[in-house]
Amino acid sequence: MACEAEDGSPRFFVAVHVGAGYHAPSNEKSLRSAMKRACLAASSILRKGSGKCLEAVSAAIQVLEDDPCTNAGRGSNLTEDGHVECDASIMDGHSGAFGAVGAVPDQAFKMRSRLLLYWLRSK
Repeated sequence: MACEAEDGSPRFFVAVHVGAGYHAPSNEKSLRSAMKRACLAASSILRKGSGKCLEAVSAAIQVLEDDPCTNAGRGSNLTEDGHVECDASIMDGHSGAFGAVGAVPDQAFKMRSRLLLYWLRSK
């Protein structure tokens, strides 16, 4: 949740993670870069003042899903058949509204976070 600083600018904190499981030390630089870009994407929306938290979360997720070094979207673990299937969920903490999808095939939607945000807004 954002609040205002003494100078009137919004104050907030953004944190992300790059997936569960083991991450090789050789990938640390790439993973840190992905996390930084995701946090900056969310921050740029929240800094606008009119930016909504759900849009900020979705922007951060989109960066992570589009990066092949993370365990999300393009970087997901493959099924036994060698395909990507993703699960995703999102929740509006203010209203309690939430949505989730499971086993979404790689080509069904470019970004699962966009699908969930669209679904949540339609409720």
